[in-house]
Amino acid sequence: MIAGLALGCAAAASTPAPVRAEASKPLASCGSSQLELVTPKGGTAEVRAQLATPKGAWAFSAKVSLVRVGKRTRTIAVDEPRPEGGGKSPYATQPSQVFLDLLVDDKKLIARHASEGAPDPEIALDLTGCTFGADGDALLAGLAEPPPEPAGCEAAILRKTYAPQVAALKLSAADADRTARGLCEDHQQTLAARARLEQRLADQAARKRAAARGKALLRVEEARIKAWEGVDACLAKAAPADPPTLAKLQAAEEKLRACYDRAAPEK
Repeated sequence: MIAGLALGCAAAASTPAPVRAEASKPLASCGSSQLELVTPKGGTAEVRAQLATPKGAWAFSAKVSLVRVGKRTRTIAVDEPRPEGGGKSPYATQPSQVFLDLLVDDKKLIARHASEGAPDPEIALDLTGCTFGADGDALLAGLAEPPPEPAGCEAAILRKTYAPQVAALKLSAADADRTARGLCEDHQQTLAARARLEQRLADQAARKRAAARGKALLRVEEARIKAWEGVDACLAKAAPADPPTLAKLQAAEEKLRACYDRAAPEK
């Protein structure tokens, strides 16, 4: 008995504990339509949705492939939706990708997919009267693409990024430290300008997508790519001329900031 008990205990100890399902967080509620976010630890975030369509409820789960947080919009792209709930899907074939745009001011949830030809469905759902989850913005911001460079003027950032620029100016150690910090603090305004541009482009894309149908949906992302290409061309012209001086470095920073501020103006 004791031996059998010991074996039983060993077997129980070797059995992994069941993984607790992560709780879903509400993103939008639009009447009978619901959109939730699931963010499992160490896994890919997913949405769970039940959306009202002209042919009945569309219940699905899908992996999140893209998130953008605009000033007045939130965009989530999901890949390979999987039917859920056991009911009949209103779409015989599931789309490869769906854009879900939350229009905060309009209290709308927009779902869009451009058909790539039969049997791929055309999806254009406009759900109104929405309320949005209190934690949604923070959750989505955590899934959005991080900025290309860290903000702040920590010592490590000053050494890595700004000390080499200042070294060419042949300053005393004290002046070099002050100048490096000054350049870094000035650059924070440029990073803020870039973040504002990201928001403008996210809002513009969401608005254009809400008004688009069919192949016009493809041109929404093309316009966004073209806008960033214009910014990159502007940034390439903003580098300080040799030999570097403090005035040239400061002027170059102003040009960088202007590239972001002037792109994709709000209409």
